[in-house]
Amino acid sequence: PDRLIRITLGGLYLRIPLKNGTHYGGMTGAKDQLNDREVAAVLTYIRQSWGNAASAIEPAQVAKLRPEVDARKLPYFAKDFGLKAE
Repeated sequence: PDRLIRITLGGLYLRIPLKNGTHYGGMTGAKDQLNDREVAAVLTYIRQSWGNAASAIEPAQVAKLRPEVDARKLPYFAKDFGLKAE
């Protein structure tokens, strides 16, 4: 849940190497557009739809991570989560 919350609030930037070049893409964060309750509702929907059976995300979980995300100047990168797509 924490990774999803961070990405939703702070955004994500990816650089993916391909055989014929590099693909750059990303998602802007929604920290200024959605409140904690709205972020929790969207992520809970994703985690419990399309055959997923993950637990709900509570607004308190979002509120706990919001100060960390607010302090960032840049979106998250794959390496921030131990992923290699960068």
